[in-house]
Amino acid sequence: MKTMTKKTTGWLVMAAALAIGMTACSSADSIAEEPVQQPENPAKKTYTMTVTASKGGDDSALARAMAEAGLTGGDATTRALSLSSDGKTLDATWAAGERVTVYNETKYVDLEGTLTAQTSGASTTLTGTLSGTIDVGDELSLFFHGDALLGVQDGTLQYIADNLDFDRATVTVKSIDVDGNITINEPAAVFDDKVTSIVRFTLVDKADPTKRLKPTSLSIRTQYKFTGQSSYIPIAYTLTGLTDATYTANAYAEDNGDGVLYASFHGADFNDFHMTATMPDGDTYEYVRSAVEFEVGKFYSITVKMTRQPRTYDLSEASGNITLKDGDELTGRPAGSYNISIADGATVTLNEAYISPEEYVEWDWLGITCLGNATIVLSGDNVVWSTVYEKPAIQAGPEGTTLTITGTGTLTAGSDGDGAAIGSGSEGTCGDIIITGGTVTAMCSNIGAAIGSSQGGSCGDIIITGGTVTATNYGTDAGIGSSQGGYCGDIIITGGTVTATNYGSGAGIGSGNGGNCGKIIISGGSVTATGGRYAAGIGNAQGGSCEAIYITNGVTRVEADNFDKDDDWHSRYPSIGLPISEVRIGCWYDTESGVYEDGTVYWLNGYENEGEDYLNQHPLIYEP
Repeated sequence: MKTMTKKTTGWLVMAAALAIGMTACSSADSIAEEPVQQPENPAKKTYTMTVTASKGGDDSALARAMAEAGLTGGDATTRALSLSSDGKTLDATWAAGERVTVYNETKYVDLEGTLTAQTSGASTTLTGTLSGTIDVGDELSLFFHGDALLGVQDGTLQYIADNLDFDRATVTVKSIDVDGNITINEPAAVFDDKVTSIVRFTLVDKADPTKRLKPTSLSIRTQYKFTGQSSYIPIAYTLTGLTDATYTANAYAEDNGDGVLYASFHGADFNDFHMTATMPDGDTYEYVRSAVEFEVGKFYSITVKMTRQPRTYDLSEASGNITLKDGDELTGRPAGSYNISIADGATVTLNEAYISPEEYVEWDWLGITCLGNATIVLSGDNVVWSTVYEKPAIQAGPEGTTLTITGTGTLTAGSDGDGAAIGSGSEGTCGDIIITGGTVTAMCSNIGAAIGSSQGGSCGDIIITGGTVTATNYGTDAGIGSSQGGYCGDIIITGGTVTATNYGSGAGIGSGNGGNCGKIIISGGSVTATGGRYAAGIGNAQGGSCEAIYITNGVTRVEADNFDKDDDWHSRYPSIGLPISEVRIGCWYDTESGVYEDGTVYWLNGYENEGEDYLNQHPLIYEP
């Protein structure tokens, strides 16, 4: 292979112009070290040139790419590269009619006209008419560029072999006769100076490197410069039209080709290498590297860990179901009935989202389903309302997962049927529910806790650490807790301002009619709980149960009451009570022993310490 000197800068710029079609890279203004040299008498002449073109060595980018892909074949540096019909053999041959352009390296000028391959085969005769200025001793670059531009590719080796074999031979003018016929010193023009490099990208999700990405397009925005250039020039490469067939075609060795794309680049230094992959569902993934160098004739295999970019979904523009992923934002009001899901592990933002029909219509469910662990960040005012009888407004994730609601905005969640406003659907299950911030208003008008389980369903623990929470049920279920015939885990309140009310026959905080809950622990914040008829403000409803009630001395204020009253059928329910084990108020939690110490025990499988009088106050107010 001939050694490229500083004089090759000119044809490299020409190659870039031909390969990319960019107006910015064909001017010598970008080459600081090489002023354009003009001949003393630049009159154009016409010349005839006929040379034999032969094969060069086999150390090319495409040859190595083919080898690493498990493909076999001949010399890969001769111009005409093609894959056999079975895609397993690389044939290195000329095709009759292929054209070569000529650049005068000595005089730094392009010559008009082309040389044409006369025959097909491993070698050929190139002949043609050139116009310009040529003298004996001039060094000429014969430059073959494929039928397509480097700027747009289809991501396969087949395409590169068919269209992007950019190659160069250098010859020296030996003589020019009176008719302008040129002879050269060399026995043949050896095309063994490769202009490009080839890269095999394997695209993966940075968050989960085992996940291969199969985009429909890959765009690369960057800046490049060749050796000898003083500044970078903007350039773009695009791999487009990518389908499953693309990745199937790119299978190699033991790899099935998922996420594998091939691209041909200039051999150059690149700055601010910015890759964007567009997925079939509209998601985009990005990768940015400050500097990259692809050497001429080299093959690279690179695994690229790409980062998904957050999306903003405007419901007014939605045309189908939406799955929110990590970092996404939801806004607007839907014009139709679409299912909205939150992917497992995602943190998403509701920002002025109004997920409810403008009026009651027979739409399918419009609520939100958490597919696993999820965090909802509240920004602005948001509404999520279920109009389907058995569905919650917000379905928390499966058992063993956690839904966390936080932020500085507001959320109004409501259910008109058997589903909870926030929790599980009718006879369904869900994991834990945690509220750490924001203003959350939850309402259920029928059978389902405002926050907790649905009719006959269950949920995990309900934990409130901050924010302002208002939970209201108008039926037989708790404001916060379990539903009629349902179950929830522990109810833990460590902070915030909490108001829980039942206007039917469930507890404010605790169990629904015939439902069950775990321990109720209130250790911080300000809490107001009002039960319905046949139910405590904090505790159990008729036919229901809770394990224990602990109110520590760390609270700001706790007020409990109910709408019950004495009649011929029953005595009024206490404001707090009556659990399976104990009611202890004014206590503290011993982290070493794991039990609540001190305070006053008002119930321990029966009234203690005048608990009958204390717990039956209406209202009962505890302010340490």
